[in-house]
Amino acid sequence: MSNLQFIDLFASLSGSHQAHSSRGGEGVLASGLNASLDDLYKKNCGIVVAAIFDEAVDRRAKFKNALILDAE
Repeated sequence: MSNLQFIDLFASLSGSHQAHSSRGGEGVLASGLNASLDDLYKKNCGIVVAAIFDEAVDRRAKFKNALILDAE
């Protein structure tokens, strides 16, 4: 059993969460840029996506020039 705990920044469909969990990791926090996927993430992973990013209707607008390496 792994002691790895992880946060899933830019959570969307839960692929990163599933990958880390399958290797024994425990997800402790998730934050996403696409609010329309938050309920799906909760259903797939059992974690409520935290709203730590700007609560604008389109949260991606704030990060339009950011390099996002883990976008699903």
